[in-house]
Amino acid sequence: MQKLVWFFAGAIALVIVAGGGGLIFLKTHANGFSARAHPPSLKAKVAVEAIKAHKTAAQIAQMFGVHPTQVGGWKKQALAGLPDIFGNGREQMRQQSDAEKDELYKQIVQLKVELDFPKKRAGLID
Repeated sequence: MQKLVWFFAGAIALVIVAGGGGLIFLKTHANGFSARAHPPSLKAKVAVEAIKAHKTAAQIAQMFGVHPTQVGGWKKQALAGLPDIFGNGREQMRQQSDAEKDELYKQIVQLKVELDFPKKRAGLID
């Protein structure tokens, strides 16, 4: 594991820890408070444990090394996103397809204008 430390204005340090699980960013303030950017995989694991409800938020937080408030927040976020996962996939595909078609039509019109302009100037098109 490799640590890199950068200081900003002497009051805030940004620590980047590179390990097998990717990069973890720690921002430490002069008051000793630190903020960590947790990877999505960790958030998902914590949320699943919280949804199972076999342990308290404090136990889950201690198990994963996060704050108990984050456990509840990530659980709430996961539960709010579940309907989208099981939503109508056809509707999403149709909307994506329509957006792609619109973009292609715009490109076709733009290319046609770019081709026709020199022809008009040369007198090849009325």
